[in-house]
Amino acid sequence: MAKLLLRALVPMGPIEAARLWRSTEWQALRQACVLEVHHVVAGQGNGYGAGCHHHLRGLETLCHRCHAAITAEQQRASRKTGLADAG
Repeated sequence: MAKLLLRALVPMGPIEAARLWRSTEWQALRQACVLEVHHVVAGQGNGYGAGCHHHLRGLETLCHRCHAAITAEQQRASRKTGLADAG
């Protein structure tokens, strides 16, 4: 990643720059730098309740990949708990 960032600092022509910005390595770096807000305690119910998305407690920032993985794990755990409660 450091080499990629250093490469971006070297003066280059427009064609070379376009190749760099469109490269899979650069796209992966961009994706890793995108931060999302994650609810530490997952929301309950369908969608957001009134004002749920406006509270500031229990939030953390994660990259998209980590946020997707943690949210998926929370959903799996919620389904297991829901099945245990129903049975």
